[in-house]
Amino acid sequence: MISCIDQNEKSDDIDKFNGTYGLKIVIGDNKEGKVDGIDGNMLYYYTIDVKGDTSRFVGVGHMTYFSDLCKNKIYGDTLYISYVKTIEGTDYNKAYQPIIKLYIKDTCYFIDSKAIYTGRNNKGIQIEKNK
Repeated sequence: MISCIDQNEKSDDIDKFNGTYGLKIVIGDNKEGKVDGIDGNMLYYYTIDVKGDTSRFVGVGHMTYFSDLCKNKIYGDTLYISYVKTIEGTDYNKAYQPIIKLYIKDTCYFIDSKAIYTGRNNKGIQIEKNK
């Protein structure tokens, strides 16, 4: 179950986004046999750890491994997370600015990101915030 924002968290400052967010994406169906020439499903795990004006964005999965240091800026109910440097793994996220737009819609958290592979549209992905 995806957790949504606590009504007491609503504010105009960046602190309302502080926390760790997690996303698991499964692409494929074992019934089909192969996905992109690989048996079974492709799994991707992403975490975003937001602390004030910095974030750490981590991705692990099929042909994916990175840990990026990012900077944060808030505009309204949207947090713009921009690439600063690669801490570990591949640096292909440096091509995306911002890497992530994290926003609140109907009291839930959503992201838009070209760096997150979903197998389809990379906008309006609901993400869970771990308290």
